[in-house]
Amino acid sequence: MPSVDSVSGETFGRYNNVDIAYDVRLGTSPKAPQADVAIVSDRGCDRVRFFKIDLDDPDGPLVDITSPNVPRVFPRRYEQPSDLQPSGAAEGWVDNPVDDQNTVYGLTVVHGHPAQVFVTERERGLVRQLSVEATATGTLSYRFVRTFLFDRTPVGGPRRR
Repeated sequence: MPSVDSVSGETFGRYNNVDIAYDVRLGTSPKAPQADVAIVSDRGCDRVRFFKIDLDDPDGPLVDITSPNVPRVFPRRYEQPSDLQPSGAAEGWVDNPVDDQNTVYGLTVVHGHPAQVFVTERERGLVRQLSVEATATGTLSYRFVRTFLFDRTPVGGPRRR
């Protein structure tokens, strides 16, 4: 199934990195069941996806429990033109079409309640911190906590002392 954000209609889900979060609550009630969850970066759709790990589930062992409303992780990107390869582009935030594939790439989980996910953008200096959130229907989503922007320093560039 193509990404709803794909203008070309040719961009599909492409899973990249995965980490595991343990004992994630699958609902908003304090008595909601808990499960171990594989958390995956989906480069093709620029989203984070969640899969419940259940060896006894006839549809398993991985069952997609991603909320249908999860937002794109990097709908905008930060352009940092290089002095070494001038392009005429201005530095700053621009729209980030999903078809350009400057989408969610690297991923790691920090365990806790709620679990935190740190994701990187492909070929860019952005890192986003996401907080995993359960929905009332037992699916998982996330909210943005903060964004880190790393500056590119060219090789052989000035050193700070």
